[in-house]
Amino acid sequence: MKRYQGFLRAIRYPDGTHLIPVPYPGQSESLVTFQTQIKRIMEQRGNKKVGFFTMNASVFVQLLQTMQHNNYTYPTDYGVATYEEFDWMTVMRPGISCIRQDSRRIGTDAAKLLKKKLETKEGGVPTTHIIPTTLIIRDSF
Repeated sequence: MKRYQGFLRAIRYPDGTHLIPVPYPGQSESLVTFQTQIKRIMEQRGNKKVGFFTMNASVFVQLLQTMQHNNYTYPTDYGVATYEEFDWMTVMRPGISCIRQDSRRIGTDAAKLLKKKLETKEGGVPTTHIIPTTLIIRDSF
């Protein structure tokens, strides 16, 4: 929730109308809805360039597949960035912009906090834990 709230503040869309639900694998009806929404956005953009920011690599791949299916390419037709950084993002041309986060540390710290919370009967365990991130700008938008 903190990530989402920070994202809303950063992009200045307070009402969530910019969000597109992404289907889980195997949800073919939701996938068609997702693809239709993306296609509509691209068709209605006029001369403006549209930017997409995905919350993880799985969603990012679904977005790229939908765009390729509709013959759109980044960064010519749209811009794109995502959370998480993977090695393959640097070999794609152009490279993918992202917010680098230490996923291993996130998991490790979450497990430690959960363990501490389970062992501590009186509370006192922080509910918010911030792990630094780094904005990596490449040529994907």
